[in-house]
Amino acid sequence: MAGRGCNIVVRRIDTGEELPLSCALHAPLYILKKQLENITQVEPKYQVIVLRHAEDDNLDVLLEGDHDWHTLRQCGVSQGSLLTLDFLVPGQTKGGEGGSGSE
Repeated sequence: MAGRGCNIVVRRIDTGEELPLSCALHAPLYILKKQLENITQVEPKYQVIVLRHAEDDNLDVLLEGDHDWHTLRQCGVSQGSLLTLDFLVPGQTKGGEGGSGSE
C-alpha cells in the first residue's frame, strides 16, 4: 500500500466500545462515515466525529461536513489515530434546542 493504509480506532461515545478499523488514507472522510453507518446503522449526517490529539485535548479536531470530501490524510488521520464517534438526535439544532427549522 505504500503508506496509504493505516489502522485507526473509533471510540463510540454512547457505549464506550472501541472499533479497530483499517482505512485507506487516500479515501475521503465520507467513505469512513459510510463504513461507520454499516456498523452503527446511523446515517453520516447524524454522525459527529472528532479526531483526538494524543497529548492535548485542546488540539482535537471536529471533522464536520466540510471535511467529507477531504482525504483522511488531509483531515489529519494517520496510523494509530483515535477518533470518537457520537450521534446527533434527528431534529436537534446547533443551539441544542429542538425546532421546526422554518426560520
